[in-house]
Amino acid sequence: MSDIRTRMRQAEEGEIAETVTGILDAATEADAYALEPVIPSLLRHREWVVRASALDMVGEYRLTRFADLVRARLQDKNEVVRGYALSAYYDLLGAKALPLIRKWCEARAVRLRVMALVLCYVETMESQALEKLRLILTRKRCHFGHRYVALETLDHYLNVGQHPEVVRLFQDIQRSLHGIPRSYGLDEAISRILKAAH
Repeated sequence: MSDIRTRMRQAEEGEIAETVTGILDAATEADAYALEPVIPSLLRHREWVVRASALDMVGEYRLTRFADLVRARLQDKNEVVRGYALSAYYDLLGAKALPLIRKWCEARAVRLRVMALVLCYVETMESQALEKLRLILTRKRCHFGHRYVALETLDHYLNVGQHPEVVRLFQDIQRSLHGIPRSYGLDEAISRILKAAH
């Protein structure tokens, strides 16, 4: 058994201080391939954070043989996991995932709609997707988590400085935060991203 799989078992059984999610989040490409035999069970793990971390790893290292299992997680009972599944599915299939992503652009769950709109914009650069995002993210009552997921995802996939329209979106969101009692650090996160963009 590989070292990482041994550590995963030990973390599950509480034999070591590391957590399963910590191990997954720090996994290298070689670790990801070593974990392939247990990835199906990780994607069905009882803890949603483990499922989310496993999806993130599968997407990051383009483990395309798990595309069907990733797609199945789009029906996960946890909304955050469904968001990770959507992102991982895009990582695995790129433009081929677009028809499915477009369906999620109409999702009732705002977080998932935001994630789908971001991915749609990243792939197509369609201004319509960005405008739909702007409408959602600049509302005073927009949940901070929706803004956070959009900003982090855009920052992950794009060089923000090369996209003035995205910079303007970030600035509009930052302006919309004024007067909100708790910004949950979003103002600082936006400032950091915008500073790195210059």
